[in-house]
Amino acid sequence: SLNTKHLKRHLSEECRSWTIQYSEKLHTRAKAELEVITEYMRLTTGKLSRKVEDLDTLGFMMQVLKEVREKECSIELEIRPIMEMYQMLERYLPAGFMEKEEIDKKTVL
Repeated sequence: SLNTKHLKRHLSEECRSWTIQYSEKLHTRAKAELEVITEYMRLTTGKLSRKVEDLDTLGFMMQVLKEVREKECSIELEIRPIMEMYQMLERYLPAGFMEKEEIDKKTVL
């Protein structure tokens, strides 16, 4: 009979190694995309929190609101893949792979 114990163990180790490498790359990508979207939200919130005191400021606010409305659908399309990446990571990686700041950013979405 053919002994495949070593082959099975080696393939299992290779799969674990591949899963870890894939997860690390996926996490790097998800974190970068999360950072981009949260930075956009932070900047936009800052712009919208300005006090309107004259017509120029009102015009600026109207322009920012117009941009937000135009980007609203695309933002939802950007958020969904990020959340799916994090769901996959949460399923295959051990707890604690994310820093608290990253968890907070993800929760805001």
